[in-house]
Amino acid sequence: MSRYLGGGVFCGENDSSKAAAFGVPQYCNENGQVVLSFGSPEYIGLGFSVIAMSTLLQFFGSPFLKSTFIFWGLLFGCFMAAVCSRTAGAGDLVTCDAEPTAPCNGGFAAAVPGKAYSYYSGNAVNSAPAVTFLWVETFELGFAIEYFLPLLIGFFISSAETVGDIGMSYIASELPTEEGVSDLNSRIQGGLLADGLNSLIACLFTSPPNTTFSQNNGVIALTRCASRSAGFSCAFWLILFGVFGKVGGLFTSIPICVVGGMVLQLFAMVFVSGMKMACTNMTRRNSFILMLSLGLGLGVAFEPHLFEGGIHIYIYIYIYIYIYIYIYLRLYIYLVI
Repeated sequence: MSRYLGGGVFCGENDSSKAAAFGVPQYCNENGQVVLSFGSPEYIGLGFSVIAMSTLLQFFGSPFLKSTFIFWGLLFGCFMAAVCSRTAGAGDLVTCDAEPTAPCNGGFAAAVPGKAYSYYSGNAVNSAPAVTFLWVETFELGFAIEYFLPLLIGFFISSAETVGDIGMSYIASELPTEEGVSDLNSRIQGGLLADGLNSLIACLFTSPPNTTFSQNNGVIALTRCASRSAGFSCAFWLILFGVFGKVGGLFTSIPICVVGGMVLQLFAMVFVSGMKMACTNMTRRNSFILMLSLGLGLGVAFEPHLFEGGIHIYIYIYIYIYIYIYIYLRLYIYLVI
């Protein structure tokens, strides 16, 4: 989540290695026309504008605004990105579409000194079709055996994650865990079936597969809204936005640092909800589950290059699968039993 806030996941993951190898920072190109190094104060400031607006709404907003503060915070961050600009200096870089006549090298172009560049770019909206639909581009059906095992591992991990996500949404919705074991099992079975079916349909629609999203649990906990009608409404609007290409282009134009201000709150709420669930009954077993989850989860997050010191990639994958399966199965046992 901090990588979004610093300017983008790609430049965040490659910043340390690039700085060590070449002595220069990694530049980010997912924030409008402006290109800055990862963690620049300008990116952090735009991300925190979302958090600032969310905080103000929690203090002074009406019940409606408090429940929908994520939307208003994101909207305010987009507004700040649109009205703010950065005057380029000598040696500064911008995205290639900001200076289409300048030479493009590695996705960047030289900025014109003294010219103001915006943190919001409307090129995605302008280039998007007004209306689009399925099968605008088709591919020949085939089966690549070399990708079967990696995809199988990915779906296996995703299934374990789905169990934890659905269990957490059950807790965040304040549904009974002691008397509603059968209802929870039914929800988990339905969620796993929906993931598989949706991913199958997505392949036929020439789009990537999909799975549950942990941040939705944070949305439930923050907005206190767990209505199924709200979920169906979101699905309807997402499908509608997918049909109208201009609307989709509008969403893809949001600077990634602004998205980071929103994602930071949602991920943190997921963490708080998990702590609340784990600390409800602090037995020896639950303490061990919490210790292992925090130790491995936060440890790898703080040191992402932990397993890159010569360890074979397949060994790392097996360790990663074991960690995921163990933690989520233990959480599943905790929720059901």
